[in-house]
Amino acid sequence: MSRPVAIVSGAARNVGKGIAAKLLQGNYRVYLLDINQELLDSCIESFNYDQAIGCPVDITNKAALKKCIEDIYQENQRIDVLVNNAVVRPTGTYKQDFLDLSDDYLSVFIQQNIDAFVCLSKYCASYMTKNKSGSIINISSNGAIQAHRRMIPYDTVKGAMEAFTRALALELAPYNVRVNTVRTVAVAEEGKLDQDYEAGLGAQIPVGRIARPHDVAAMVAHLCSDESSFLTGQIYNVDGGMLVQSRPPALDLPAG
Repeated sequence: MSRPVAIVSGAARNVGKGIAAKLLQGNYRVYLLDINQELLDSCIESFNYDQAIGCPVDITNKAALKKCIEDIYQENQRIDVLVNNAVVRPTGTYKQDFLDLSDDYLSVFIQQNIDAFVCLSKYCASYMTKNKSGSIINISSNGAIQAHRRMIPYDTVKGAMEAFTRALALELAPYNVRVNTVRTVAVAEEGKLDQDYEAGLGAQIPVGRIARPHDVAAMVAHLCSDESSFLTGQIYNVDGGMLVQSRPPALDLPAG
């Protein structure tokens, strides 16, 4: 029997790389989609797994993306898992005052990011429904429900992703294709942790640290497995308790 096939977008670094590594350990054949060829090559080399396949592709190019997914299916006759992890970043920073953002930047950021995860899901779902099996996992952010300052385009996209998760889960449920979201807080790439950043933001998180890629990857692996066969349309927080608190520890009211 052939190995199950997983596709991870934005897979060359940080969360995407951690998810790809976890799925490789779970005996998946993993296709890593990323626009950065150099980072992708370095990532594949670091894995040292024959079943890690790099796919340099611009996910905003719909024709190229559709062809990439078609080729993966033709090679394997199955697509079992899709992880929508990539964030498309147009030129410039998305951390800006809303009134200073150009109309073009707003439309490009929002349209390209939503198009990317919607179209990638559509291309993969066309094969998952044919095989009556599949799991689509979207990587969201606490920004979907708790606004970041000066990050309106990003938070808008993540909010849309979570609405899309619920709608798509309902539509694909009759085909035994599940759709879920993993919602994260800030994630520090292994070996690239800024100690001041960890101390500052980590102090605001109940468990006392920011997330690591393996924290997110563990939940993704569970949602890929048969053990989660009854789970769809759900949002899972991997946030160290960030969203359950009414205020961060530094702002706790005094006792008495």
